Formats: sequence, C-alpha cells, structure tokens
Amino acid sequence: MDGAPDLFRLSYRKIRSFLTCRKQYWFRYCSGIEPPPTAPSPAALVGIAVHRGMAVLTESGHEELGRRAIDAYLRMPDHTAVGPGTEGYELAHALFEAGIAAHRELGGRDARAEVGSWAPWRAGGITLWAKVDRVERTSQGGYRFIDWKTERQLRVEETDLQLDLAHVIVRTVLRIPASETVESVAWNLRTDERRVRALGRADAKAAMQYAAALAQRMRTCSEFPPTPGPACGWCEFRSLCEEASTDVGAWFEEADE
Repeated sequence: MDGAPDLFRLSYRKIRSFLTCRKQYWFRYCSGIEPPPTAPSPAALVGIAVHRGMAVLTESGHEELGRRAIDAYLRMPDHTAVGPGTEGYELAHALFEAGIAAHRELGGRDARAEVGSWAPWRAGGITLWAKVDRVERTSQGGYRFIDWKTERQLRVEETDLQLDLAHVIVRTVLRIPASETVESVAWNLRTDERRVRALGRADAKAAMQYAAALAQRMRTCSEFPPTPGPACGWCEFRSLCEEASTDVGAWFEEADE
C-alpha cells in the first residue's frame, strides 16, 4: 500500500508539530529548509537502542539476541555518549530487561515488530502514516498492539492520540473485523506505567475524521506564529528561531503603541 501521493499526508509527528508550534510546523513541512546537523541526544540514542532490542526480541523470541542488538548499537563509534561505562549504556540495558519481563507477561502469539503503513481515506482527502512497535494476537484470540515508551513519564493526551492513530493502521494492515476491538497499549519500560485503550471501528473512524479536520486547517493555514515553550528544547530548528530564546523583558520594554 503506497502513501496515495495525491492525498494530504499526515502522521502523529506532523499533527503534534502543528498543534504545538506553527513555526516548527512551517520549518518542517512548508519551508523546504533542512535542519542544522545536530547529534542525537543520549536520551534519543537510548530510546532507539531499546526499541531495536525489543524489535529483535519480538521477531525472534530470543532475549540474548535482543541484548546483542542493543550492545552493538550502543558501541557504535558515533554513540560514545551512551557507550560502555556510561549511564546511558546501563539505562538502555535496564530498560531492555524490563522489556523482557513485559514480553513474557504479554504471552501473545504471531507477534510482529515495527509494523508501519499508510491508511488512505479518499473521502477525507488524507492518508495517515504510523508505525507500531508490536502487533500480536492475544492468547484469547483477540488483537493487541504495543507502543513501547522509555521516557520518565507518559504524557496522557499525547499518548492517547498516538494510540488512536496507530489503531487505524493496525485495523488497516490486519483487516480486523468490524465487530472486534483492539487492545491498544502504551507501556513505559522505565516506570511500568501502562495506558490501555479498547478501541473499535467507530473509534478508528473518529480518529480519521479528527485527522481530516486538522488537515483542512493545515492546508489553509497562512500564518505560522511561534509558540515558545518546553518543545523548543528538542526542536531541531531551535538555532534558526529567535523566539526560542526570547526573554520576556523584550516585550516588557516595548513602547506602547
């Protein structure tokens, strides 16, 4: 299934960017400007390593192969910030051990890792992209997908939106019957916090309608004001954005019109 290039392409990242900061959205999706090269943060490298290990574990069922995949990634010459002997190295392996415990607890069958696809909807004028960390059938014959998390805490609203959009992809790829619900899980391997949503076909339809409504706003948007805030800390365009470091004193001292 292709991305239906004649349709407006959406993803969770694109939606989140539009909702968080219009200037970031403009940089990423409208400007054509490439972000300045920056090294991934240690937290990002740890997250990637753990997801690689979990994918290998899901596909092979062998815990040691997952450990080796993580170790090989962390030992890459460009990843010295999380190499052996660092806090990041120890954290990645600790999170993977938590992932092993989660894998054993799930006990699913026919598990697949890194399932990504498009969900085109011509009536809505959009096509949605998402990638799901793990998809499987439950021991009772139902459907389930997992989104592994490695941050310090789950952000509830953002997590729910991710699950809602990923659920559309799972239903599309697996051709899940209309009467079946899908156990949709965000699982934080750092805290063992879990966010579980039982989503049906009506929920998938609502998610696509929401995405189509946002797409209409994106298409017609002509002003892209910045919204300085916590998201600036991990925006790849921060060095090109004056507002990211604006001191409120600048507008305190502006002359009244």
